[in-house]
Amino acid sequence: MEDQTSVPTTENSDLEYGITQEELLGMRLDRARIPKLYRESSWDSFDMSSVKEIVNADTRVKIIERLAALRSWRGDEGESSIAFITGRPGSGKTHLTVATLRRYIESGRKGALFVTVTEWLQDMKNGFSDGTSAGVMRMVKNANLLAFDDIGSEMATDWVRDSVYQVINYRLNDMKPTIVTSNLRPSEIAESYHERLASRLASGLVIDLAYLPDRRIT
Repeated sequence: MEDQTSVPTTENSDLEYGITQEELLGMRLDRARIPKLYRESSWDSFDMSSVKEIVNADTRVKIIERLAALRSWRGDEGESSIAFITGRPGSGKTHLTVATLRRYIESGRKGALFVTVTEWLQDMKNGFSDGTSAGVMRMVKNANLLAFDDIGSEMATDWVRDSVYQVINYRLNDMKPTIVTSNLRPSEIAESYHERLASRLASGLVIDLAYLPDRRIT
């Protein structure tokens, strides 16, 4: 009898024969550059208890509805191409982002990419000396689904503001699905960056986790 765990498949130009579904998923998560700490993050493993404990009913219901919208979000035609998750450190922003990428990858879709903004900016700076900065910019502009993690944690120089804005504006105009996370709300991004960036981030699906505690210390 044929081994049912063997999954012959061809992805891009690489032949991937005789590997399990779990191994194949791991390879795709690696290609998406998902951090090891969050590799197992999924919608099923997201702890909703702190959401359900929010005292204000209107706030609680709004967050639950926005989370449900994110869970079904694809950024496809007919939907907003951007999802913006804001909240204090440890509120679950990156977990939700990776859960969304993971679902995309598990569905067989390709070209997902997770990028931490500070690391990406450092790669851009390093690229000035070896001529790779343009390629680093193209990588994030052209990903089929981009997770742009932790905007606002870097020092917002003019160059940083322009570089981040280029990515967001390009992807919105090209209707490429993008998930952005930040500790800052749109009004704070308007102050740290500029109103144009804040307006674009607020134009899509906004999930505000500001009422949730830091899961790392609670």
